[in-house]
Parts: sequence; structure tokens; C-alpha cells
Amino acid sequence: MSSDTLSVIFTVTTSPDTPLATNWGHMAETFTSSEGVTFKRPFLKAELSGGTAKTANNEVWSLLTATEKADVSKAGCDEAYQPLTTDMQGLSLHAYVDYPNGQLATVLGLPTAAGNWWDYDMMAVAGGSWSNQAFVPGNGQLIQASSSYTAIVMCLVEPHTEAVTIELTSTAQDAAKSLSNDGRPSAVAKKGELIPLTVTVRDSAGNPMPYADFTLSRETTLDRAKATVNTSADDLTVTALVPVSRDSVLTASGAKTLATTKMAVMAQPPLRLGSTLLPGWRRR
Repeated sequence: MSSDTLSVIFTVTTSPDTPLATNWGHMAETFTSSEGVTFKRPFLKAELSGGTAKTANNEVWSLLTATEKADVSKAGCDEAYQPLTTDMQGLSLHAYVDYPNGQLATVLGLPTAAGNWWDYDMMAVAGGSWSNQAFVPGNGQLIQASSSYTAIVMCLVEPHTEAVTIELTSTAQDAAKSLSNDGRPSAVAKKGELIPLTVTVRDSAGNPMPYADFTLSRETTLDRAKATVNTSADDLTVTALVPVSRDSVLTASGAKTLATTKMAVMAQPPLRLGSTLLPGWRRR
């Protein structure tokens, strides 16, 4: 009687099917959220040219700094293919419940224990500036990330749209006053009234973009004779309506507030002039 042998290979979901992996694996090359956003699996350290090594589930993954994630050779994709907050939240436990109870790790095999994931969007922080942020896959939270912070870059199969133009308009704009103000589009209101402002961000096709971050800043106040005015009476209060109602006081030239366009595409903050504002002042 003759005999024969047959080798058996058992694969694991926590390893990709690549010769560069430590284990035999069957991690999916792509996966899709209920929002229709398709992600690529994260890259192993051996698949990229840079980054910091981090071991999870017996595989070595690559964690990058904010500077490194902008380098395609280190990140594996350019920034147009790096996920937005809304893309990430479609996978999180607290958003659409696509993969609850840790299933990002147990079902998809993703290395959630290796580190957080970079978010393409920026976070508005105290002091009126934008900061990098990272997404915590275990709970769907967002955290501020310093320049030295390292995280995994997740890449999309299809690029997200990028902002190309921004437009600031107001229903209070006055053609005659704009002409007298050296042709600059100018909104007009009586002392104590609000000026509604609409900020529209558009992509390369001209389509309005929701969830687009922008900075709204003020310039110098001039009186009718075009003399500079700089007192507490010329302070401006900007009230953002979305995503939450909040006031920002812009006290001098260069002061700014950070905001995000709403889901319906446009941000519409009203502008309130200082309560002691003298008539006849204008903003450049």
C-alpha cells in the first residue's frame, strides 16, 4: 500500500495575502461601508518606504507622522485618497454600526490595536488655528494630533472631491454701496441689524461641498472718509449656525474664526456689528 501527503495552510483574517506578510492571511484587499465608501486595507511596513514599525497580530504595520502622510511613497496614496471624517465615521461603532463590537478587528481583521487612523480633515482648536486630527477606530472619536503624532494611513479606492473655490455672499449686499466702496462687494445693514452671510465651497466641477473647513477673517474698519478706525465699537460678532450655534468676536484686522460648511452645503453665519458701532463705518 502506498501513502501520500498533502500540506495544509490555515489562513487568518488579520494578515493580508502578500509574500511580505508574516502569516498566511485572507484579509480583504478592500472593504465598503454602508455609505458606499470603499477603503483599501492598511499597508504593512514592508510595503512602504517610510514610517515607524508597529506590531499587531503578528504583523508589522506602518505608522506615519503628519508630514510623512503627505508623501505618497510613504503613505501609499496621495491626500485626495485619504479619508475624511465622514468616511471614517461610516465604519465606526457610534455612527452607522457597520462593524459594531470591535468587528473592524474581529471580522475585517484590521489592526485597530496598532494605532489610530489619520483623518484628512483638520480640527479647529483654541486660538483660532487648524490642527491635524486622528480617528480612533475603536470608538469613533476624533483626537487632536501633534506634528510628531503617528497613525495609520487608510487609503480610499476612489478619491474624494477637493475644494477649488470659495464664495462669500450676502442677501444684504447693496450694488450702489459696493460701487461707492471702490467696487468691493459690500453688504449693508443699519446699526443693530444682522448681516446674513453664506459661505459656499465648490469642487472642480462647480458642485457645492458639504463638510468643507474654511477660515473667515476680518480686515480693517474704515469710516466714510476712508480713515482707519480701531476701537471696541467696531468689534464684529459672527454667529455660526452649523454644525453648532456659537459666537466668535472679531475685534481687529486679521482676527478670524474657523468654521465648516453644513451638510446642506453652505455655512450661513450672521454678522452682528458692535452694539456701540457708530453709523457710517464700513469693513474692507
